[in-house]
Amino acid sequence: MSNIKLYPIRLFFILLPSLLAPHPLLAQEQDRGHAKDSAVADEAFDTGWQFYFDNDISFSDEKDRNYTGGVALTLTGRRAVEYWFSLDSWLNGMNRAIGFQTEEEAAIERHAIELGLTIFTPDDIAEADAIEDDHPYANMLFFSNSQSRAYPQRGVIFQSSLLIGLLGSSVGEEVQKAMHNLTDSDQPRGWRNQISDGGELTAKYSIAAQKMLLSHQGDISFDIRGGVEAGIGYSTDINGSISFRLGRLKTPWWSFTPHQSEYISIGQTFGEGSGGGFNRPEFFLWGGLNLKYRLYNAILQGQFRHSAVTFDRDELEAVILNGWLGLTKTFGNGMGISFVMRKQTNEIEGSDRDDPFWSGLIISKTY
Repeated sequence: MSNIKLYPIRLFFILLPSLLAPHPLLAQEQDRGHAKDSAVADEAFDTGWQFYFDNDISFSDEKDRNYTGGVALTLTGRRAVEYWFSLDSWLNGMNRAIGFQTEEEAAIERHAIELGLTIFTPDDIAEADAIEDDHPYANMLFFSNSQSRAYPQRGVIFQSSLLIGLLGSSVGEEVQKAMHNLTDSDQPRGWRNQISDGGELTAKYSIAAQKMLLSHQGDISFDIRGGVEAGIGYSTDINGSISFRLGRLKTPWWSFTPHQSEYISIGQTFGEGSGGGFNRPEFFLWGGLNLKYRLYNAILQGQFRHSAVTFDRDELEAVILNGWLGLTKTFGNGMGISFVMRKQTNEIEGSDRDDPFWSGLIISKTY
């Protein structure tokens, strides 16, 4: 495995200690009255939760391929900062180190903590031997913290997230086999060939910004926003996006950020309802496009540990287009349900396999 392959993830871990070191101005900031602490204190302890379930459901067949599916549970509110296992202080250190966290004006700050699993397989799961020309088996257990700072007057929102993951555990195989037992489907036989088989830590730090471009409020409302994002770690990339909502909208545009995803949704930090002590029902269509320039992807290229199937950088597409279309219905009691379909261009150069396509179901509760 070449050094070029590992450079992004090595760089992440090399920089991590210095990024998390106390900032030279930290003591000064504390003496000035803990401006950030008071901003966090304005956030309720528990503002809601979301449960995500993704599966590569196709309208033409029932095969697993590429991104097979995933599950995630997101908890929003001040608890994402105060739980003893929170990564929020690490995330703050990294934001300060690159100048992404500033206090020049009041912002609406929100936080989230998320636990999830993503699973990837080749097309032919009945084959026990390594398949050299298709997506390798892979799974990642992950834990992440996310922050959002919205400036409604300026029509912008800034977001950051820190993810710690475990590649190559046995969890992905056990979950997939259990699901196939329930549906009486073929059992996957090639999991010993997965990326980082036996387990290996990974991580990712990302920052993003979104800007409101156009909006209209009425019986039928809409908003259109553009965004940019950059991340370093197991997936290292830069990308730009454009997204929209259309329908009966009662919550602010910055409360809904489906562009924040690496296959499964990550970093949905806003959980509370539309104000006034109650939630007002919504029903809207949403969608968007994301154009990504990928520099490194451990799910395909591997990391430090030997993997049976990996791809070199020049065997992968650098430019990847991802599109999504979803429908959301929320109710007066704060419950909500969303269905989304996502399609992405193939990451393996010259592959004759179908482009990855998957759908997701999101159950949510806001307070």
